[in-house]
Amino acid sequence: KYHIVDNDDDFKELSDIGYLSSDGSIMKLILHKSPYTYKTKNETIEKGVLLREHRRCLDGIIAYANQYVYQNSLRLLGGRSHHKSHNLPPLGYVHIDSSCEKYLTSRRNEAEAIALVVWLEGKKTELEQAYGKNLDEIVAIITPYSSQREYLKELVNKRFPQEVSEKIVIGTVHALQGAERPIILFSATNTNLGENVFMNYGGKTNMLNVATTRAKHSFIVFANMNIFRPGMNTPASYLANLLYSTEGSALDNHFVYQQEILFPNKDSQIRCK
Repeated sequence: KYHIVDNDDDFKELSDIGYLSSDGSIMKLILHKSPYTYKTKNETIEKGVLLREHRRCLDGIIAYANQYVYQNSLRLLGGRSHHKSHNLPPLGYVHIDSSCEKYLTSRRNEAEAIALVVWLEGKKTELEQAYGKNLDEIVAIITPYSSQREYLKELVNKRFPQEVSEKIVIGTVHALQGAERPIILFSATNTNLGENVFMNYGGKTNMLNVATTRAKHSFIVFANMNIFRPGMNTPASYLANLLYSTEGSALDNHFVYQQEILFPNKDSQIRCK
């Protein structure tokens, strides 16, 4: 009998008493018992059966999983571009010079959440026209932390009409496991590499593998990009390698400063005259 725990910072090492996380541990057990193996392009032997053809995501998005999970063994058939009338790149980011705070038993980043929601509000009409669908059918918002999820939901409820706010998926990373959207917005939340950056937990690529592969056309990171540093041999670093090497991945963040988004609680701050 197994208990599935939420993918959040309250995650505990429970495997020694028979508990499994929702990060793919059940699949790991199945693979461990599998009689099948396959050889990767890197000549390593892996357990299980690999579905080599990938069609859901654009090639630039699936590149993360292909390089860092499947050892370049996938046949990328999603294409390099889409034909929708928006200019979002397959992989992109908006830098938010913000701070993460501990909130209840979790973490949240208010300025980052506000920036994401304001950005989405400004893109709503363009995206709905590009896809001919309601925004909730186009975009989903994911984050590693439950407190950030709840704050994002609160902001969306305030800034979007009810028909959108009630349907749009806003959840921790595995809320969309097995599902997809054309555009995924990822709120990283952490801001300090000295903290336990959740997506780097155990040095495993599980979280970012699931997160990136939910997006068909664009995976956009909202973060203090200081936590995405190339060359550090961590999951966040692997994503940084792709983000910083992709032309056009840095999206305009001037709206953050024009609307004073960095100081969401400015009325409570000390001012000098």
